[in-house]
Amino acid sequence: MKQVLFVVTILISLDMFAMGSRKPAPKPAPVEPTSCEGAIDSGTVTYDLKFIDNSYTTQVRKDRVSRLTTQAMAVVNSEEFKKRVLGSWYKGKYAFADTTDSNETVYKKIRESSEVFHKCVDYKWELEYQWDSNSKKVLGWTYANVKTVWFNYKNFDPRTDSGIVGTICHEHMHKLGYDHSSASSSQSVPYAVGTICAELYDKMYKKN
Repeated sequence: MKQVLFVVTILISLDMFAMGSRKPAPKPAPVEPTSCEGAIDSGTVTYDLKFIDNSYTTQVRKDRVSRLTTQAMAVVNSEEFKKRVLGSWYKGKYAFADTTDSNETVYKKIRESSEVFHKCVDYKWELEYQWDSNSKKVLGWTYANVKTVWFNYKNFDPRTDSGIVGTICHEHMHKLGYDHSSASSSQSVPYAVGTICAELYDKMYKKN
């Protein structure tokens, strides 16, 4: 029974955060994170949120993302999120797929939030969203070396709140330099952390 539930969870997470094909983008050179002047770890990860308006933008969509981003950050700052990330299990050990980083390093990078495009340890997620069009199952996509995350407007409105929260977390893991070897790499940092965020969102916010 547990094996069946595990398979179902994987299938749900893959559909929830499916990214599809992305246009190639220049791969940035590796850069060591540097501390931002005056940045202090207050024990809480904060965020900046911006939108790029276009013909697909509506106030309802912006309001929804604003609310869910606030709730996603509450999830990320929770003790249970820390436990889930540190306890991630892959191939018989505490690990994630598609990275040599330890679970402790993954959690540290999530907190420090030194995005590839920003190169600054400031304990702040730099979030910028725009709606666009993509293939059937895709909800969001991005590149590590740009700030923008794109939501597929075709799939955004009917998607569950937990699905959007999972996508917010999934896409930000790409900003931290993590990727997945394929769209089926469920234990990679983006997919695994996205699933953790979605599940904890449901636990913390879903109404009975």
